[in-house]
Amino acid sequence: MGPDLVSWVIPKVGGYLVKKAGDRLTKTLNKTDIEKAIEAGEKAVKVWEKELLPQQLLFYSAKRDGWNGVNKFLSQYFEHSAVLTEL
Repeated sequence: MGPDLVSWVIPKVGGYLVKKAGDRLTKTLNKTDIEKAIEAGEKAVKVWEKELLPQQLLFYSAKRDGWNGVNKFLSQYFEHSAVLTEL
């Protein structure tokens, strides 16, 4: 088989195999199985997150500083010499 034939055959066969596997998977899994898998994953993540520092969490929670924090950030941002150079 030449490279052109291989590059044509692989996506066709691969697509067929993926479709067949997907069809079989949807026939064997039901809603309860999927819900159980999601719940097990959620429990595993909660256990894992307990081992992490707060800063390592995907959704890090910081104290809100309201408008004072926004104003402070903006005033310092626009006073920074590198920012002013870019503007």
